[in-house]
Amino acid sequence: MGRYQVQRLHEFRLVANLLTLAALKHLHGGGEIIVPPLTWVSDIASVLHCGFTPVFADIDPRTLGMDATHVLEKITPRTRAFSSPTFSATTH
Repeated sequence: MGRYQVQRLHEFRLVANLLTLAALKHLHGGGEIIVPPLTWVSDIASVLHCGFTPVFADIDPRTLGMDATHVLEKITPRTRAFSSPTFSATTH
């Protein structure tokens, strides 16, 4: 993937995140979004820009994805969603 393609992918992720979170806030109000500490900067920036509070869940060092057990521990009545991005832009 060339530099231009990576930049465009990053821009798409930022816009998609903003639109999704703005719709979520409109429908359900503010709250918390569970996110991994190892992620794209646009994921956290979108959470903050839309007025949500990021709640960090640990990652599994083997997969670099969020640890499901830790995600479940972080869920509260204020939790509105969780974000589980991938670094290769594909699903695992």
